[in-house]
Amino acid sequence: YRLYVKNTDRDQGLAALPGGNAGDLPWKQIHGGGRADWQVSSQDTLTIEAEASTTDLSELTHFGSLQFGFGPMMRMDTSYDSGDVSAQWKRKPSDTSDMRLQFFYEQHDYDQSIAIKEGFRVADLDFQYRAALSPRHELMWGAGFRYAINNQKNFGAYSFLPPNRSDPLYTGFFQDQISIRPEKLVLTVGTKVEHNNYTGVEVQPGVRLSWTPGPHQELWASAARAVSPPSRVYVDIQVDTGNGVLPDGTPIETRLTGNPQLGSEKMIAYEGGYRLHYKGASLDIAGFLNTYRDLRTLQSFPPFIEGAPLSPQLIVPLIYMPAEHGSTYGSEISGQWQASGRWRVSGSATLLLMDLHEDLIGVPTTPRPLDGSSPARQFQVHSYFDLTRKIEFDTALYQVGRIASLQVPAYVRIDARLGWKLTHSLELSLASQNLLNHPHVE
Repeated sequence: YRLYVKNTDRDQGLAALPGGNAGDLPWKQIHGGGRADWQVSSQDTLTIEAEASTTDLSELTHFGSLQFGFGPMMRMDTSYDSGDVSAQWKRKPSDTSDMRLQFFYEQHDYDQSIAIKEGFRVADLDFQYRAALSPRHELMWGAGFRYAINNQKNFGAYSFLPPNRSDPLYTGFFQDQISIRPEKLVLTVGTKVEHNNYTGVEVQPGVRLSWTPGPHQELWASAARAVSPPSRVYVDIQVDTGNGVLPDGTPIETRLTGNPQLGSEKMIAYEGGYRLHYKGASLDIAGFLNTYRDLRTLQSFPPFIEGAPLSPQLIVPLIYMPAEHGSTYGSEISGQWQASGRWRVSGSATLLLMDLHEDLIGVPTTPRPLDGSSPARQFQVHSYFDLTRKIEFDTALYQVGRIASLQVPAYVRIDARLGWKLTHSLELSLASQNLLNHPHVE
């Protein structure tokens, strides 16, 4: 078993509110926990873990938007208390089978003086069983249940409708691994089925085929379907994100609104690769194609009048919509070479191409090149060299392509490290990043 406790106490910062009053106040946190492991019998083990923390902090912030302007600086006090406990039982009935039962519970209480007050509780029970039915056939299956409770205390500009929500989640899965030719050709098929409160039943199947033509090579290919159901942030939220006044004096407000009809984001992934390892060298080549449907985007819709006739204001709704589709594809090459007993080199290169399109049901809120949110090309190589038995010299070269939508240009970076092992338990090192001394945005 082991127990631990940590205490953090940070002094007051230098920031100040208008008028000279203190802004950032001390930040305090106490965090503790423990773990215990038992060998209950020759077949059974039990592990129990628990932890808890309490945090108090204050910070300066202001609300608003670039479109309608920001409000004055305000001090926001935050308290955050959390804790969790888990228990895992493992049993090995035979040399060809094993099972696992796990229980987990956690809770969080989050209180911001001028923004969010939230309570969160979740309990999770999970079971998994694996058995080798024959030397060529291995079956794995499992089931789980999760129950989550989320309570929000709404206030003027920020709310969840309804404020309290309970979400059960039922899951089940199976995976069947068949050796068509022992140690040569292996087929793995399986699926995961879940039922959630937002989209109902979701099925996520997958299949993988692996061929090992020799002791140093492997070829593989796979296809799978994955989904991302919405959370209550996308479904229940309502936030007034900015306000202003029209020339005729009418107040105007932008309002982020959840979409109860929002479904899951869907992806089908195709992958394939080749792996070679021989005499201190290894090489991996992989390619992928992912197709997406119903990706969530935030869109603006025609404004409407609220509060008429006494105190009318114009509301501009921002709503999450399943309005993006397309594909991403690319490849990755990585390798490692043990050049000698003192020198090892590793590196990788990736290519990522994106072809995404937005269906304009409303008006996009942030015009951007959808296929430019990630660098298309990245490259890195690392060298690890032992100058002597006690002195190490490591270097690394990185090249990262530009990120168009964020206006981040491409850059090259070189890092180096010199290490000296004084004794078996003491080491000194000197490291430097960005030796080219070219400042760049990441």
